[in-house]
Amino acid sequence: MDGIRKNNCCHKITYRSINLLNSALSGMFMQGYQYTVNMGGRLQCYISSEAYKLIFLTATILSTISILLAVILYRTSPPKCRNHLPEEKGDMGTKTKK
Repeated sequence: MDGIRKNNCCHKITYRSINLLNSALSGMFMQGYQYTVNMGGRLQCYISSEAYKLIFLTATILSTISILLAVILYRTSPPKCRNHLPEEKGDMGTKTKK
């Protein structure tokens, strides 16, 4: 049970860091790709469509890379490592406590 908890905790940290990276990249694109409009003597800044295109392109690329890495790691890992608790299948010659 502890192994599963450690993995879930690790995944939460990974998701948090990915969310922070996405937020930083989105903010950078939004700040960098703005245009100004003169409305009634006042200048107003708006985010251009290029910023949104870059945000979604970057998200698509990062998602594709992470899925490809997950598939590669799954295929290259030995069968024992694919389960959280391999002793449940009895592959290690140990018995589980009931």
